[in-house]
Amino acid sequence: LGTRQLSNIGDVGAATRILACMQGRGSSVAVRNARNMAPRDFMRVTFVLLGSSYSNPWTQLFFDRRLTFHFASAEPGGESEIRNLLPRTGESGVYSSTGRLWEGGLSYAHVALISHLTNTGRVLLVAGISMEATEAAAGFLLNPSSNEEILMILGAAAASCIPDFELLLETTALEGAPNSARLIAHRVYPRIFSAVAPTHENE
Repeated sequence: LGTRQLSNIGDVGAATRILACMQGRGSSVAVRNARNMAPRDFMRVTFVLLGSSYSNPWTQLFFDRRLTFHFASAEPGGESEIRNLLPRTGESGVYSSTGRLWEGGLSYAHVALISHLTNTGRVLLVAGISMEATEAAAGFLLNPSSNEEILMILGAAAASCIPDFELLLETTALEGAPNSARLIAHRVYPRIFSAVAPTHENE
């Protein structure tokens, strides 16, 4: 593990779908392995970071105190879960996978759009408890109907003026492939950026 660059199939699938979408819109996009990154790299452009802190430690750079949903493990070496630090009415304090994921069991994913380290752009965090959940979250973000739902809950007229936010998604998979994703909780933060730098993706 210390000498190889490894990515799980869920992250690869998510990166491939995001890459195709952004290139189709004329954006300049590059995919880079987390092992090849350095802190200085995150000061220049906007990134999409795939994976939780367990698989992609760079995400810890952007988990500021505002974020409500955090990845954790119930016990050392155990399966990860998403913890809700400030549950609202109807929300749970902990979200963990239930049932057999390959047979339609539930899993969860976290999406957050937050300001850049130097306030020159933004970082989009996309991570699931399972690799299928990560890929399902990417599919949710690329779905036009989901885009309309996101804009509505954020109270934004267009993508260029949306605030920082967090989304919690409930996902299902079928035979190792993402099957569905639905929004079950969200948070909105007041900081708004009207300009976003060219997007680069890091898996």
